[in-house]
Amino acid sequence: MELNAGSNAFVNFRVMSNELGTLKVLVCPEDAKRHWATNFDSDLNNSKLSYFVRLDAEPTNVVMLLSGDRNLTNDSRPTNGIRVLRPGSAVGWSHEIHMKRGVILVADGSVQTVSNGAFRTVLQANPTNRLAMP
Repeated sequence: MELNAGSNAFVNFRVMSNELGTLKVLVCPEDAKRHWATNFDSDLNNSKLSYFVRLDAEPTNVVMLLSGDRNLTNDSRPTNGIRVLRPGSAVGWSHEIHMKRGVILVADGSVQTVSNGAFRTVLQANPTNRLAMP
């Protein structure tokens, strides 16, 4: 957890190097501002990552938010690279990647494209969400 202080979201994806066949999956095809890394060791950093990762995952909650597009906005800036969202937070997707929509990964293994309203519904099932932002 201490590795997530600052802008180190990429560290969470680095530990998956044996499971991921390619680094291309860490950059959304619609994220025009990001280009994938060439290797996990010396080239992977937050600028080559399109997704946040949730830091408080629990294996017992199948509707838990695990990861999603980086273009989340709310009424505050991330502190040390970590954005905290709670049910009722003023949060939404910017126009930057999917035109006010976002793609999220849920603990049941599903990947969903959600609107701002649907994302706020997801937050209702997740009391505290500490997100390491790239």
